[in-house]
Amino acid sequence: MPVTTAIDHRGSAAAHSGEPGAAMRAVAARLAAHGFDVRGPAWAEGRRLMVTNLAGATCDVTADDDGLVTWEYARGASEGADPGRLAGLVMRLLTGGNTSRRGSGADRRDLTAGLQSIVGCELKAKGLDVDLDIYADHASLEVIAEIVVTNPAQPERGRVRIGDELGLEWESGCCGDAGSDALAIADTIITVLAEDIEDGYVRRGEPALAGSGRGSGR
Repeated sequence: MPVTTAIDHRGSAAAHSGEPGAAMRAVAARLAAHGFDVRGPAWAEGRRLMVTNLAGATCDVTADDDGLVTWEYARGASEGADPGRLAGLVMRLLTGGNTSRRGSGADRRDLTAGLQSIVGCELKAKGLDVDLDIYADHASLEVIAEIVVTNPAQPERGRVRIGDELGLEWESGCCGDAGSDALAIADTIITVLAEDIEDGYVRRGEPALAGSGRGSGR
């Protein structure tokens, strides 16, 4: 049974307490304050949060005690297949610019080239570093490929991984104060989610009622 994660609505104070799990609890509080239902980790030592009231999307956040935050985000199939929107989101995460809402238009016609290829080439043309990581599973005889994107002008913003599935993983933090890093990243995640909800890319359900067990890891 998942461990109940107490949500501390002091947010910033919790993030700077230095206690184990403080950054995770602060991120959970920030998400909850904006109407997102948050389920805590499955064990006491865990630091992984799951947003449970987003229909058509997967949204998990891991906030380690050292300030490293990992956001795994995947929209639904039709929404996630918009390469321009996905490239814009990566640009926003790695530059801080407000470009994630741009749609792709003509890019949709060339999806046969592969989503990773389209997004990677667009980001490379905009000055980001794009590498290809390939993993061979000799047991199942499968090959898994990811593009890994970083911003040489702002390396502190971390890196984004895009795999075969329609989503991304953003790893950031550890560039300053752990608590401040975690909350700043949480604010970026909240802004992106709010825009995707407004634009109809994902849908938000009603927050869990107090005592219902949802959003608390029960």
